[in-house]
Amino acid sequence: MPEPYNYALNVPNPTQAVLQGVQLAGGLAETRAAQTKAAAVQLETDRRKAFNADVAKIAANPTAAGYASLAARYPESAAVLKESYGLLSAEEQKERITQASSVYSALSAGEYEFAQETLTKQAEAYRAAGREKDAKQLEDLAKLVELSPETAQTTAGLYLATNMGAEKFVEGFSKLEAERRTTAGEAAELTKKEADAKTAAARAKFADSEAALDLQKKGWDITKIQNDIQVARENSRIAALNADIAKEGNELKKKDLELRRDEFSQKRDQLVRERSAAATTARATADNLINSVDELLNMSAVEVFELGSNGTRTKKLVANDDLKRVTGTYDSKTPTFREKSGNIEKKLENIRSQIALGNVDKLTGSISDKDLVILKESLQALDTSITGDELVKSLSEVRRLTLKARENISTKYGIPETVPDTASATAGKPSQGRPPLGSFRR
Repeated sequence: MPEPYNYALNVPNPTQAVLQGVQLAGGLAETRAAQTKAAAVQLETDRRKAFNADVAKIAANPTAAGYASLAARYPESAAVLKESYGLLSAEEQKERITQASSVYSALSAGEYEFAQETLTKQAEAYRAAGREKDAKQLEDLAKLVELSPETAQTTAGLYLATNMGAEKFVEGFSKLEAERRTTAGEAAELTKKEADAKTAAARAKFADSEAALDLQKKGWDITKIQNDIQVARENSRIAALNADIAKEGNELKKKDLELRRDEFSQKRDQLVRERSAAATTARATADNLINSVDELLNMSAVEVFELGSNGTRTKKLVANDDLKRVTGTYDSKTPTFREKSGNIEKKLENIRSQIALGNVDKLTGSISDKDLVILKESLQALDTSITGDELVKSLSEVRRLTLKARENISTKYGIPETVPDTASATAGKPSQGRPPLGSFRR
């Protein structure tokens, strides 16, 4: 007789079923976690690729607006810069913004060596002040400038956009960028004009003209004066007539063309003589003013070292005792019986008279209209009623602008460069125990 069917043989173990369910659920959770992690890793990878791509685009045409946009699109990258900045004191934050601005400006202008030199000097100052960590950070940034100035500029730009605030950063640097683009455009246009002037001068045989030969004998670079707009125009006319003469077969017409060419040549030579005379007079005016200012500074100022907030030492000119005795609200109104102080007053009056005599106007064209206004204002500010240090500051500004005018005159007209006829240059030795004023940059 067959055995009855045992239903219990096929009934699953409930405990085993639960365990299998837990294992299955755990496996699914692990899979989902792995998928989530992989997705996060992929997202991070994609973000990094997008960031690098955007950085490359901005590096091709770097602007403050570009870096500000980059900081806004990738807050996770900016957060690292923001966090370190937030740990600094208010004074340290101001110091870092100043440093970053200086480096960013230099790198934007392509002055990589200057940026590296600035960072290195600041690092040395920090180390001398016992701030080793700060010194190391600046040295690392200087090394980055050396290895990859584009990366250093991006770092500085993101740092400023993040910590200055995007709007303030863009406002501060966009104007500077626009001025640089304008300058670059003007430089390109000037290069083309110079090339055209060179061609016209060659075809007009300018180098063989009597006026050009006279200047060459004196050491002038005539390729500079031929770039003068009116001189270049006359050379173009002469070149065109030379071309017509070469093609003309009729002797009578050729003679007429030659007479016209000679008239234009005489007009051009007269123009060259006038330009060279004006340039010579302007540079002599600059030399006389520089000479007078240097003599007065030698008599009335001394150099001291000033310690900055970041530990750097800089040279500074300040009033000496002789100048202090004749300046200021009280001392300027009382008579002085000291010979040195009296000589200072006489020399100061001589310098101020340059405006009344119209000599400063002879520098018109050698510096910008804005700089010429500043020069006149600085001369007018040379009054003993102000403090001695303020007077020294105004004298230094007069000297800086006049030197700038002198250099521009030499460059524009090709006058042979010589040592400026100044007291510091001709004396050959320091005055009042300090080096000549022209021996260092202000």
